[in-house]
Amino acid sequence: MARAEAEAKGAERNLAEMSRAYRELRERERPGLPDVLAAIPPRTALVSYFRSASDYVASILVAGRPMPQIVRLGDAATIDRDVDAWHASVSRDPRPAGARAGELAYRVAARRLAEWVWDPVAARVDGIDRIFVVPDGSLQQVNFATLIASDGEYLVATGLSFHTLSAERDLVGELRLGAQPKALLAIGDPAYGVPERSHPHAFDPLPASRSEATEVASLWTGGEATVLTGAEATEAALKRLAPGARVLHIATHAFFQGGTAARENPLLVTGLAMAAANEASTRSAADGEDGMLTAAEVALLDLRSVDWAVLSACATGSGAVEPGEGVLGLRRAFRIAGARTLIVSLWPVEDDATHDWMRALYASRRGGASTVDAVRTATLVALDEQRRSIGTSHPYFWGGFISIGDWR
Repeated sequence: MARAEAEAKGAERNLAEMSRAYRELRERERPGLPDVLAAIPPRTALVSYFRSASDYVASILVAGRPMPQIVRLGDAATIDRDVDAWHASVSRDPRPAGARAGELAYRVAARRLAEWVWDPVAARVDGIDRIFVVPDGSLQQVNFATLIASDGEYLVATGLSFHTLSAERDLVGELRLGAQPKALLAIGDPAYGVPERSHPHAFDPLPASRSEATEVASLWTGGEATVLTGAEATEAALKRLAPGARVLHIATHAFFQGGTAARENPLLVTGLAMAAANEASTRSAADGEDGMLTAAEVALLDLRSVDWAVLSACATGSGAVEPGEGVLGLRRAFRIAGARTLIVSLWPVEDDATHDWMRALYASRRGGASTVDAVRTATLVALDEQRRSIGTSHPYFWGGFISIGDWR
């Protein structure tokens, strides 16, 4: 391994000497504080959270201010406990127990968490419209837009946009070499097959995801759009077509197996279900695929052409949370593969609400909105629709999706 590493470094030096573009790309992969500061847009704050063994701390960088503000937030174990309480409330459909009662219970949990992790930040970001969040610890599973401000409003309704960064250097962006593709690949309602009794997963059909994929393609004006549904929505087809897409939209089931298996290799126990996934244990496919696209397989793809990877499935942003490593799952795998921006869910999302959210997302993007603004617009549209249709603003229906990576 040491020899291979030395050879790789030598090859990089040789390539850097020959290629100005490659040399610039390598330099942009190592940005420092001045580069990050220069990349913060006007009226924007970069808020980085850090978890130690005892505390959570926030570092706040604001456009036009050269020095970060450091704020101690509180006891780490207490904040983690309140994150768990928030997540248990936000990820549960409130209708069976009464939508109004569920919303009131959620507001209590969301306000308590906001008092820890948002109020100390809010006091230092007056006049800011956009918040870039670099989370740590259990905060990597929180959508800050769904928290409750001191005036009782959801943060997304106070005029703020939120976007997640894997690290501060994500702000600097990447140098793209050559012409970029314009194709969209949309996948929905794969034909999972008949579940087997011994199969560890049993994936039910998702007919709403078929119409979602079709509608997404109809809203795409950037070039060619390919839609794969039913038996055509195979693992092999995704692996073949995704590397040539600019937008990758996958509407299907996600899976994650925790416990011992996740600790051994988190990228092998999380993934996306494709056609024939219910038959994976006995099926001998001619293409060598089993219908279970793991995060490890995603990480091996070349997705450097992909600007948007939209994972329209339940809890696609979940995974094993490792200190200093982030969330090891699909969100890490797609970033390793080269996708610039991910849109993922933090809990099991409701089919019809997801369809409405995605429609608003792509309509806003088609109108020229940035990623962060398109996500906020889609969230507000879904929030208003839920208030009208079922008389509750509980974020279970509208707050499940976040954007990660390039905010543009």
